[in-house]
Amino acid sequence: MFKFSSPVGTTPVSRLSLLFLACLGIKAIDIFLIGIPEKNVPITITNTAGLLFLIFYLAAGNKDLKSIGIHTGRCPCCFVTGMLLIATALFISYTIDFLLIMMNGENPGIMLAASGGNGVSDYSLPIYLKPVLAILLPSIMDSFLDEGLFRGAILHDITNVTFLKLNLVQACLYSVWHSVLPIGTIFITDTFPSVALGEILIGFTFFVMFGYALGLLAFFTGSLVAPWTANIIFMSVFSVLHIESSGEADQQIPLRLLVLAVVFLFLSYSWYNERKTREVVSNDIL
Repeated sequence: MFKFSSPVGTTPVSRLSLLFLACLGIKAIDIFLIGIPEKNVPITITNTAGLLFLIFYLAAGNKDLKSIGIHTGRCPCCFVTGMLLIATALFISYTIDFLLIMMNGENPGIMLAASGGNGVSDYSLPIYLKPVLAILLPSIMDSFLDEGLFRGAILHDITNVTFLKLNLVQACLYSVWHSVLPIGTIFITDTFPSVALGEILIGFTFFVMFGYALGLLAFFTGSLVAPWTANIIFMSVFSVLHIESSGEADQQIPLRLLVLAVVFLFLSYSWYNERKTREVVSNDIL
């Protein structure tokens, strides 16, 4: 990437401010693409997966945060810090969604329980947009920062074991959110508690296993490219199949496949650069 002088300053505080501005920017693009929510609530954890990765990656590898009292990197505090940033990002995202819903004259509490996950199919474009932004935005912003706050997105300063734990926590967040919907249906509809409990157990098992698989993929390959690719391909194929089976939003399938192709090209380019860098370093050592 080209290097430019930083237009936003290089202090840790200004960089943290830029981080949260990036969160708001992603949310703004989200709103621009899906519009103001009317019938469904587009605030599933699935829709914010890319945002979670972005926040956690930025927090985990940034040594500059130590200067304002936040210790990151390989120490245990990195885990807590990342969770706090995730919670803050989710709070910002959900608050904006709920405000938009209330401005539209709807009741967000009832809609939250009654949506039944429909927002995943009706508002699934951000599933593809946010992982793309989470990959591209760090590299783009790194061009405008002298020392590169966003290099933390590559997670050079975090161990594979910690990354495995992060994936497990994210999987648990998925599970907790998807537990809200079955519980809500007990009070809104005539769903039996046993059915809701079964849905919760299935969802928890699936998401934890999926998160653990991604973590192991990073652990054994020693690279974040592998789990990133697996996650994007899985989410893309899953959503396309879901839409195809439900018969909804068929016109969006080509767009989803196009975005997936762009992500694949970017990852291929990253692989190529990473391999060339290793070859250059090896030649220098020899």
